Amino acid sequence: GVGTQQDPYRDLQPALCSLEPGDRLIIWPGRYLGPITVDGDCTDGTTERPIEVVLASGALFFGKEGMEEPIDTPLLEVKRSSWHFIELELEPHWMHPAMLIGPNVSDIQVIGAHILKGVGHGIEIADGVSNVVIKDGHLHHLGTLRGAKRNFRDPSAAGVSVAADVTDIDLTGLVIHHMEGEAIWVWSIADRRATEPELQARNISQSAIEARALLGRWD
Repeated sequence: GVGTQQDPYRDLQPALCSLEPGDRLIIWPGRYLGPITVDGDCTDGTTERPIEVVLASGALFFGKEGMEEPIDTPLLEVKRSSWHFIELELEPHWMHPAMLIGPNVSDIQVIGAHILKGVGHGIEIADGVSNVVIKDGHLHHLGTLRGAKRNFRDPSAAGVSVAADVTDIDLTGLVIHHMEGEAIWVWSIADRRATEPELQARNISQSAIEARALLGRWD
């Protein structure tokens, strides 16, 4: 297809890499198998004209199911700047993290995401990333998967994992619960441990209470 409503694209990956600054791609209902990457032939948007990807109701990005071991491949990887994602629905299963942003990109927005059923972080923000908005999302049941032949648990899996030198990030209105690790995890440069507890929300899933995670903006 050519990307019009009358003649839509038939394949998601080439569709993503055909987008230009100012374009808006609507993903129709259906199941789209990962990995899905905004890299390679994909282009950067601009601050004035970002590239926007909107998932219609019923559209789902999903990862590998039925694996014996988890794989270190993100379900959705974003390595281009000025991309905005609206209403993402991600089920990474045995792929982790569910979404990787960066390194060294800027102006990324993730609005209204729903991320669940995965073995690793919900959203991992890599080194050198700046100007990130993650807003009004729901992340849950990450860090563990169980089945008839497998039982996996990652106690460090966070809802949002933030690298040490990420700058200008806004996490607002997130609901994060039933995580193996922290809701929000911010790394330090020296020892790779979270050093800013005021920026984190404790995971309180064991008491079946939702943790409303964070709550502000920092540089």
